Amino acid sequence: MAARIIELADAIADFMDSHPYDPPSFTVQSQILPIIELEETNSPRVYVYPSSFAHSPETRGNWRRSYTVTIELTKYLRQNTSDEFEMLLGTMEDIGDSLEDRVMSGMTMDSFGSTDAGRELFDIEKGKGGNFFRAAIEATYFEL
Repeated sequence: MAARIIELADAIADFMDSHPYDPPSFTVQSQILPIIELEETNSPRVYVYPSSFAHSPETRGNWRRSYTVTIELTKYLRQNTSDEFEMLLGTMEDIGDSLEDRVMSGMTMDSFGSTDAGRELFDIEKGKGGNFFRAAIEATYFEL
């Protein structure tokens, strides 16, 4: 089961790498563990990593297996401009739109949303001489 969720994360990363998104361009990286490095770089980075696996009874003798993957966008902001912030939020929306209802690695999307219902979609963290933009979404897929 663990191999399937890693396969899903890799398939999402490969799709995102080949999909044409509006600027800004970004680097996509698939990871097994969510190790996010907030580097002082001008280019945004997208990390794709497994979040959870669950299976629940669907009917007698049948189990529904679902896999949740987190997609996180990070960027170091030298100056906290609202234009750049809005552009990055727009990029997250584009990422979400491109993945919605798409079959990945033989699985279909079940649900899609921000990483925590009680938390906002984005977060700004203070860094040395600037801020870090971080936005994350979760996509849950189930086996066909």
